[in-house]
Amino acid sequence: SFVLHNSLPVPRLVYSRVGIAGPPLWNRTLLSSDPLPSMMPAIQQGSFAIALTGLGLMADSYDFSIINLVRPNLEEEFGTLTPGEDAAITCASLLGAMLGQICFGAIADRVGRRLVFVTTASMICVFSFLSALARPGFLGHSIYAWLALFRFGMGLGIGGEYPLSAASAAENAGPGASAQALATVVAGMAFGTILGPAVVMGLSLGLGLPNQKVWRWSFGLGGVFAGVLAVLRYRHLQETASFQLASGTATSPTAAAADAEESPSPAEGRADKGHSQALLKMRWCLAGTAGSWFLYDIVTYGVGLFSSTIFDTAPGMETAMVVLQINVIALLGTAVGIALAPRVRMKRIQMCSLGMMALSFAILVHYSAHLGVQDGPSTLAPLLIFGLMRAFDNCGPGMSTFTIPGEIFPTRLRGTAHGISGAVGKLGAVVGTLAFPFLNDVASMPVIMGLMAAVCLLTIAWTWVFVPSYGPEELDIIAKYDVSTSIERQAAMAERLLFAPHTHKGELDDLAASSKLEGAKYS
Repeated sequence: SFVLHNSLPVPRLVYSRVGIAGPPLWNRTLLSSDPLPSMMPAIQQGSFAIALTGLGLMADSYDFSIINLVRPNLEEEFGTLTPGEDAAITCASLLGAMLGQICFGAIADRVGRRLVFVTTASMICVFSFLSALARPGFLGHSIYAWLALFRFGMGLGIGGEYPLSAASAAENAGPGASAQALATVVAGMAFGTILGPAVVMGLSLGLGLPNQKVWRWSFGLGGVFAGVLAVLRYRHLQETASFQLASGTATSPTAAAADAEESPSPAEGRADKGHSQALLKMRWCLAGTAGSWFLYDIVTYGVGLFSSTIFDTAPGMETAMVVLQINVIALLGTAVGIALAPRVRMKRIQMCSLGMMALSFAILVHYSAHLGVQDGPSTLAPLLIFGLMRAFDNCGPGMSTFTIPGEIFPTRLRGTAHGISGAVGKLGAVVGTLAFPFLNDVASMPVIMGLMAAVCLLTIAWTWVFVPSYGPEELDIIAKYDVSTSIERQAAMAERLLFAPHTHKGELDDLAASSKLEGAKYS
């Protein structure tokens, strides 16, 4: 049989494995009924929405990492940064991101994805332009103080992008394809790290701009990217159908019919307000996603935002070239991660890649004579090994720490849980970025590389204990209860299923219907 879907006939699929009949929640459109989108088949509409999401993360990654490239330009014009100033302008955006992830993730689970998505992009646009226009001495404050303030505001917007991007990609692709969709979206971050040095090189070499203008144009272009995305989202993006159905806001005849079919007791799920209790029901999963992200970000931000310090470079072209070489090597890991996502479980990918990162740092201890501000790189070996470490990063935890919380939490909890996980991760990023300048002053580079290897090993142990191993089957079952079960009961069922994947479907139905959910054991 067929149902009407945005004026297009879409075959009704029957998912007997989990007892879902009718058009799957995740194939219903994100996009508006404007002439161009409405002419595209549903799968193309979902792909367009995922593409917008990936481009957003690419712009976010550019805005985050551009400070690493223009730091030498700023010091050349305004004087050497003290360790406190260096940490402040680097950490300001991270602190803003922490707050943005928690606040906007929770808001998105209550008011919807689209409004928050447009708001976050608009904030990034405004504060990026303010960074580009910053002036020293304004109201008696240094330019570094103003940049820290504006980058904090930009970080608020970027933080909101993370849970929104995960929710949007997962809810468009569906349980069977969400891993690869999320991995593809995360790839936008890798391309953002390429875009940064490419822009700086283009401004310096292609346009011949002086260093005093390069940093302003670099910040300003970040505002342009975010502004374009804000307009595209406002013009084309609407709510995911999964969120509309789970929250009871679906209005189309198709969605309403499917809602009635698939939800024997929809009012129960829609009326409940138990997000806090639901998070407690999934505390084991939340500990896994938040804890592993925290430890991982200590490493990736601790060394990632200071590559121009690790490999001592001159402002402009030399800095951009070194960063570009590292990030091009890292793209290999991004491609491998996208290929592995639908074939290998995320937990295994995360653990294996972290092991290779630890090995890379151990090797870099040996090459410590070629690292640091005193010597600079005298061979290509340290640069190549550092680039390979970033490739394992992109292939593994750089993808999986974002993907896992985007998949395992129910629709009504996804933004909140992903936001909390990401915020705890950004706390690790703050630890890493605050620690690196001071460790670089008081300790040697071998000590720093050795500490990074140790943190990677600790992250492996944490992942082994707290992160569930799951596949599309478990995600299918969790999605079934989006509209037929209260969020607290669905969360308890999901936690039990993820840590006891052989639980019989009948047991899960009993659990979903039961009000006595305490004492569930994790295996």
